[in-house]
Amino acid sequence: MIKGRGFDVDKYIQVQSEEILKRVNNFEKLYLEFGGKLCGDFHASRVLPGYDPNTKIQILRMIKDKSEIIFCVSSKDIENTKVRGDSGLSYEMDTLKTINDLKGFGLDVLGVVINRFSGEKKTLKFKQYLDILELKFIFKKKLKVILLMLKKLLVMKVMVKILILKLKNQ
Repeated sequence: MIKGRGFDVDKYIQVQSEEILKRVNNFEKLYLEFGGKLCGDFHASRVLPGYDPNTKIQILRMIKDKSEIIFCVSSKDIENTKVRGDSGLSYEMDTLKTINDLKGFGLDVLGVVINRFSGEKKTLKFKQYLDILELKFIFKKKLKVILLMLKKLLVMKVMVKILILKLKNQ
């Protein structure tokens, strides 16, 4: 016999909201990334009995006075017409749908960041949709500096591994 719920969504929302707000108070800006679907996460509700498909929306609503929502989408994914497996929507159409859904929940989207932009035609068309919706957007180009930093970090990581191996052999 099954007793109670498998997942206490109310407790989860309360604890998550409190923890996020604690962190917000410790930093000038705090960036949160939500994985999976923001609205209508039916996969999570299937695997966590008791999970509400709009739990992430409820958390955002609880912290909305201290938060801003910014969407990030890759220009490469737009250009390659990458499609979400769960909805069958292209990334740009899913972004527009989710922004509309958020408005329906009383949440405003500050803008959209289009990453890895290098003049892709489909991305420029997507920009026109953002203009029509009067959404702010910025293009971010692929930065070689990031690649150089990652390369340096990888070199440092290798050096640390070599040092650890030398210490273990002593």
